[in-house]
Amino acid sequence: TWKSRVHRRRLAWPGPFLTFSGIFSPLSRPMRILVRPSDLVHAFLVSTFLFSFARYYFTDLHGPVPADLLSPSSPSSQPPPSNMATKAERELLPETVRPSHYELFLEPDLPAFTYAGRVDVTVDLKAPTDTIVLNAKHLVVSRAGSHFTPAGSATAAAPVKLAAEPAHNKENDHLTLTFETELAAGSTGTLHLEFTGELNDQMCGWYRSKYNEADGTETYCAVTQFEAVDARRAFPCWDEPEIKATFGVTMRVEAGLVALSNMPDVETRVEDGGKKTVRFEKSPIMSTYLLAFAVGDFKSIEASTKGGVKVRVFMPRPETDSGEFALQTGVKCLEFFGDYYGIEYPLPKMDMLAVPDFAAGAMENWGLVLYRTKYLLFNEATTSAKDKTRLAYVVAHELAHQWFGNLVTMEWWTDLWLNEGFATWAGWLAIDTIYPEFCVWDGFLTEEWALGLKLDALLSSHPIEVPVAKAEEIDSIFDHISYAKGSSVIRMLAQFVGNDFAAGVTHYLKRHQYDNSVTVDLWRALSEKAGGIDVAALMGPWVKQMGYPVVSAERVEGGGGVRVTQRRFLSQGPEAAAQPDNDYLWPVPLTFRTADKPGEVQSFLLRERSAVLPVAAGAAWVKLNVDHSGFYRVQYSAEMLAQLGGAIRAKAVSVSDRMGVIMDVFALAAASYSSTASALDALTYYDGETEYLVWTLIAGKLSGVASVMYQQPDQLHQNLAQLGRSLFVPLVERLGWEPKAGEGPLDAMFRALAVGAALKYEAEAVVAEARVRFERFRAGDQGAIVADLQHPVFAAIVNGGGEAGLEQVMAVYKETENTGLRTSVLNALSPNDPALARRALEFSLSADVRKQDGFLVVSATAHGRKTRRAAWEFVKEHWATYKEGLEGMLLGRVAALATESLADDSLAEEVRAFFADPKNHVAGIKRQIDQSLEKIGVDAAWVSRDAAAVADWFGAYAANSKK
Repeated sequence: TWKSRVHRRRLAWPGPFLTFSGIFSPLSRPMRILVRPSDLVHAFLVSTFLFSFARYYFTDLHGPVPADLLSPSSPSSQPPPSNMATKAERELLPETVRPSHYELFLEPDLPAFTYAGRVDVTVDLKAPTDTIVLNAKHLVVSRAGSHFTPAGSATAAAPVKLAAEPAHNKENDHLTLTFETELAAGSTGTLHLEFTGELNDQMCGWYRSKYNEADGTETYCAVTQFEAVDARRAFPCWDEPEIKATFGVTMRVEAGLVALSNMPDVETRVEDGGKKTVRFEKSPIMSTYLLAFAVGDFKSIEASTKGGVKVRVFMPRPETDSGEFALQTGVKCLEFFGDYYGIEYPLPKMDMLAVPDFAAGAMENWGLVLYRTKYLLFNEATTSAKDKTRLAYVVAHELAHQWFGNLVTMEWWTDLWLNEGFATWAGWLAIDTIYPEFCVWDGFLTEEWALGLKLDALLSSHPIEVPVAKAEEIDSIFDHISYAKGSSVIRMLAQFVGNDFAAGVTHYLKRHQYDNSVTVDLWRALSEKAGGIDVAALMGPWVKQMGYPVVSAERVEGGGGVRVTQRRFLSQGPEAAAQPDNDYLWPVPLTFRTADKPGEVQSFLLRERSAVLPVAAGAAWVKLNVDHSGFYRVQYSAEMLAQLGGAIRAKAVSVSDRMGVIMDVFALAAASYSSTASALDALTYYDGETEYLVWTLIAGKLSGVASVMYQQPDQLHQNLAQLGRSLFVPLVERLGWEPKAGEGPLDAMFRALAVGAALKYEAEAVVAEARVRFERFRAGDQGAIVADLQHPVFAAIVNGGGEAGLEQVMAVYKETENTGLRTSVLNALSPNDPALARRALEFSLSADVRKQDGFLVVSATAHGRKTRRAAWEFVKEHWATYKEGLEGMLLGRVAALATESLADDSLAEEVRAFFADPKNHVAGIKRQIDQSLEKIGVDAAWVSRDAAAVADWFGAYAANSKK
């Protein structure tokens, strides 16, 4: 805009001006241009020339578009779909009444599995009303014990009583309270409710969890799990994340038990009759799903951060595993995040509690994080190196939430990824700093990046920002899109923005602390600290569009340069991706290395369908997506892939890059962008490979091919097993069965991988050694099988030992209370015989196995070559049992695991018909069923297309190996 006097004086034209806003400007801020009508053509020609020159200069000659030239418009050929369910579309509580503080009293009766409670809620009335609507589920709310007291009332008659019994709407969990007189608008008051509830066994709300004393006596504790919408199961409340309030909690419990909540206890009164009343400090303002409380016979250890925050690890008293590793990790994580976020941890304490029965991995309740036992407690003899690494990450993930999710909370579940995607990325970031020996960013590719890409390649996937209207829809988005894809695009963005990213995060947290936010709030804060980058323009397509691109790369004929072209990648193949509905574009932050500049990471922002990268003609190889930090796949021309193969053999590219090439070539083959034979050929680039994480992918991709081809003739599988033995037996011989002095965690994992693969492919000497060690283990020599080898050895005994082997391994489970050892057993229960598979599945539904763990056996049997149909039949026959015993994520997981690997179109129709039957239908798992059906179809097409060529490839290998 022309504002200065000197510029005004230069505008000699006395007549009217035409004003144009942002017509020619590619800047992130809008520009207004004032022109005389007669100069319009001249201005257009000059501006067009300048813009064209700038684009040529920056893009064609110098690769990346500078950050300050990012346009605020979407690069998609069509606007990204609107994914935001408006408030009018969401099933929300009326806005007439809002709480500001809850004073909650609870008295559990653990032997009876019940509790009594009362709550006094300070509320503001936004409009006159004679009804108050809030959430409650499976609670009995007393009419006689419920009333509303206007603020300032001093007489006993002041409370307004209910005119009728509280009305429960089971469809939406609304509790309607109708009062005898109208409550005035603009006033405040206290809503008093008395209620009773059950300490259920569904692992949601306030529930009971069982463990055994040393003498075998069953004992219970009572714990909470409120995310996403289960605080309403514990007490009447406004159970929506945007409706924040403060909380005061008081519990009356047995005098010998420990009571915990989000805040420290400030008063304990011991009473007659063996009871005590514990009152906790008032909480900061927070969402209901972050409230937590627990009662049980717990023991603890503690430490403090440098800033004086008390950190404690609690566990049931009989527990023999140690919480010391988690405790030290927790202390280090709180210190790390305080520094990284630029905000000290805001609560006076952090408690972490190991819970025997827990549906998720952990829950980030503010100041009282609950964990599955295996993700908090460590045992040198029974915790594998892989589980130890995962334990450290889970602690970091949950503590990252104390800021990102708790201090600042998403407004609605549409933005769940703001919580989970960021905490996933931040958890890996913390562990990379605290435990660099874990090599977590290489591991991130298999733990997160690959999982996000796999799910998001389906048409039945969903955008990161996903519309959510009803409570029943929420559990289905706690998936690899919200976590894995969310964390992957955050990682991509962090690398694109660079050092300013952390400052932007701090800016966002400080601006929205103790409040709610949406995705664009994060983009705005990052843009303000990131040197003019329009983060919303860059990231909008990544979070609002479903899917991601595959970037094809080929040398430009007759000179230097590499032409790159982006298209949507779909598991259903390039023909499906070419349909108009899938014709998306993304602003892709390409990175690449070349043979002539191997130490330099070059970058290029691909906004159009196609562009040419500035690569010298003499560069012997080009590697795109350096360290696979970008959320996209790469398809090289045959020439470029062969050239890159030489760099892989020479280890001229990083571990992550070597991993990423394997993942890309096999994903392309499975989706018909290339052939499976060509993907198998690419494995020859890895002769002499020494890194564990690369070998995990070699093993995993061979297993994946075998799995999808499970119905093919035995000869194919015999030839594949021959290849497997040739690859993994030498590794077993090198790595051995026993840990060596000075080994790191990746060495222990490598040993487990090698032994497990050799056993899977029935290497005689390795199988014989496993049997000897198992006999020693059963005879009492616990050191005969180190923790990392327990699962593969148990699986070998189950697979090769018939009914006796299955019973022996299940006996190991029954004879121990150790969580790590039990998990190893359940993961191993995949016998080759369908009848024995049913026996294992029956065991998984018995009282011996916790509800949270039964899905492990479903997974083991549903992925066995000869048992997956038996697993599906079993789940169908026992679906009513699963429905009754499981809810939400666990039920959806069972359904998905039992079906997704069937790879047969006729079985897909059977699955579709089964879940369409009203007696089997569960609305909350529809998304998982749709995804399973699509996976079945994709795999069936893969088999139909490539089975013969795969059989020939393995046959040729077997024939050549005999020469």
